[in-house]
Amino acid sequence: MDSPQPDEHRAALARPAKFVVVALLGIVAVSLFVHLHGLSHDLPAPGADEPYFVLPAARMAWKGDPNPQWFGHPGSTVIYPLAIAYRAREVLFHGAPLLGEAPSLAARFRSDPTSFYDIGRLWVMLLSVATVPLLFLLARRAFDDVTALVAAFCWALVPLAVSYGSIVRTDAAGACFGLLSLWLCLVALDDPRPRHFALAGAAIGLAVASRYFMVALVPVLVAVWLIARSRDRVRVTPRALLIGLGAAFGLFVITTPFFFIDWHAVSRSLEAETVGTVTNDRSGWIVNLGYYFGAAIPDSVWWVAPILAVAGVAIAVVRRDTRRLLLVGFGLTFLGVISLSSLHWQRWAIQVLPIVVLFGASAVVTFARIVARSVRKSEVRRWVLVGVVVAGTFAIAAEPAISLVNDERMQDQPSTRALMRSWITAHVPADTPIASEVKGPELRTAGYPTLDRYDLPTDGTLGDYAAYGYHYLIVNAFVSLRYRIDAKKFPRHAAFYEFLRERGDLLVQFGDTDHTSGPHLKLYFMDPAILAERHRPKNVAVTRRSRNLLAHPTPLYPVGEEILGNPPRVSPVRAGG
Repeated sequence: MDSPQPDEHRAALARPAKFVVVALLGIVAVSLFVHLHGLSHDLPAPGADEPYFVLPAARMAWKGDPNPQWFGHPGSTVIYPLAIAYRAREVLFHGAPLLGEAPSLAARFRSDPTSFYDIGRLWVMLLSVATVPLLFLLARRAFDDVTALVAAFCWALVPLAVSYGSIVRTDAAGACFGLLSLWLCLVALDDPRPRHFALAGAAIGLAVASRYFMVALVPVLVAVWLIARSRDRVRVTPRALLIGLGAAFGLFVITTPFFFIDWHAVSRSLEAETVGTVTNDRSGWIVNLGYYFGAAIPDSVWWVAPILAVAGVAIAVVRRDTRRLLLVGFGLTFLGVISLSSLHWQRWAIQVLPIVVLFGASAVVTFARIVARSVRKSEVRRWVLVGVVVAGTFAIAAEPAISLVNDERMQDQPSTRALMRSWITAHVPADTPIASEVKGPELRTAGYPTLDRYDLPTDGTLGDYAAYGYHYLIVNAFVSLRYRIDAKKFPRHAAFYEFLRERGDLLVQFGDTDHTSGPHLKLYFMDPAILAERHRPKNVAVTRRSRNLLAHPTPLYPVGEEILGNPPRVSPVRAGG
């Protein structure tokens, strides 16, 4: 027999009212609109991380090779669908063979890279928009319709989620399959049949195939089984848990098979993803937890939602609501897992932000019901409830909505990366070698041999760059500032930037303004005559290193460079988690 369900959850399991469905469809439409608004932003110059997923997918579709050869996130739910979409388009509309190589696809990428990035962004946008109804379904099962609508509405307006759900990355995929996994786990809790555990496990496998950190979902599945087992030991057997865990592992294997075959690529990808930088110093577990609780989450959803979420969690603890406590457990486990890394990024919190918004919404609805119960007149009670819910929703969503509107306006303008690219193509002859720092403009498709570094001083002096023909240098002002602030710790790097500022010719710079997004980029020209002066500082002289990385660079992107033809001399910059 099924275990009895609390009254509040029986209502949630029923079919929602028509006005609830209409309201949800309206929220989905709003989410779709704000995502599509930035579909072609800055193209044909992609975002800094997008080639890490588009290039391997295009190479796979071109070569007919199922091995992505890059496993940084691992990103299987993005890379494989794109590879299939690229090859299907070439087969259906351009007569390419179904199997084997498709040379026309590589030629098409070189002539029309925008369409490849458009397809990639559309897929990620679909996953990102899908998080809205999935959060609604999760909230209905753990709370009720009103809480679900408030949470879905507030989540649809979170700028960080929309931003990373509009470019080719894995953040939206992780959030999408993570919410699907949590919802199916609650379904398995309510009806602990083996097939429900299998579905929940399969969703977890897809989530982990999107982002490694989503392994935090596995303890949720185990906890669901333990709770269900304690309720009904006869019906809920160990077989159900084994089926669920097996489905999780099986889906990961199916979607990421070469993770278990190409160990060299796996090792190389994971190593690149865990290297610290001067702008993201190595931190301990406690420091990282403090960063996510004190900065990353409040900066993403404003401070009202986290404060209300704490109240919502406290209510769940007092009421000992199993479903809600499972969600709390996932949130804490996930934050604990991502804090194990020596690095921390605000975007790593995206997969837990829906839970924060959900518990904030639950606190609003709970408070509204308490206030409404204090009103004696029944005809007034409903309006008081609606008024308090609307006010609470406004408190959560107002600031994120304003930020989102500002972000959408900036999507109408080219970013600093695009502005720098346009200026260079208009003023610097093609085939001129250019050295660029992280998040610089994409110049290879514009005909410039480009050498990319995270920062320029690490692998060479100004004399080294000049010796290899790089007289044009693009500097990321944020990176150079961090090195100059820490001049005692990085004296060689600081001296590099100081000499470039004092003796180099600053041709143009584009910074982040109210109307333009992107990093602050500066383009310098370093006259070889200055570097050849008799009394030049030692830190600009040509160095004799046993292995000069300027002479023997490795590709910027670990996989897919060959689709551009003969790749220019470049060096690695990782995707940044």
